[in-house]
Amino acid sequence: MSEISTKHFEDVREGLSRSIEALTELVNRDPANRFFPNGINKISFTAKFGGAELTLDVEGPSLPHVVSETALLTAKSASISFRPNGEGTLSYGGKTVPCLGSTQVKYAKDLTVKGALDSDKFRTKYSNEYKVDMDFAILIMGLRGIYIHEGADTLAGNDGESAGCIHVGPGNAEAFWNWVDGPTRIQISYPW
Repeated sequence: MSEISTKHFEDVREGLSRSIEALTELVNRDPANRFFPNGINKISFTAKFGGAELTLDVEGPSLPHVVSETALLTAKSASISFRPNGEGTLSYGGKTVPCLGSTQVKYAKDLTVKGALDSDKFRTKYSNEYKVDMDFAILIMGLRGIYIHEGADTLAGNDGESAGCIHVGPGNAEAFWNWVDGPTRIQISYPW
């Protein structure tokens, strides 16, 4: 390892150590154990750069409660499961509704949205690319402009796959949009 990459590696290690300390302090401020009533005894951070990987694990009795940043901030979670044809289901809050995506898109498999109005959650968002309004839109992949929004949720109803966004039918899209009222983890699985 060169001197420059060694220093970079040590800087990352120091940053990960500070992150663990900060997260442990946050968890310790939660004496009621609202986030993890059964406790957690391990935290793991991984940094990848330039073909190198650094993983820092802390576990055992010295950390009675440890939490990852995503788990701490996420009170809700939803999942989307697609079939090979692009049709699928969105499950959240004890409900499961149909949805439609595109087999041409490699969706992020595990993401967290802020669920903040006019930040990544919009009552109506205009698509400059397709020149249409997207109602009850939640941004899930910012660089690609991929949203979950109201639209036909079947191949027949949409006349084929979506252009890339994930469509949820009328009524169901609004209910999901209302349910996402803060940080929400969304896991997406697909066979393509």
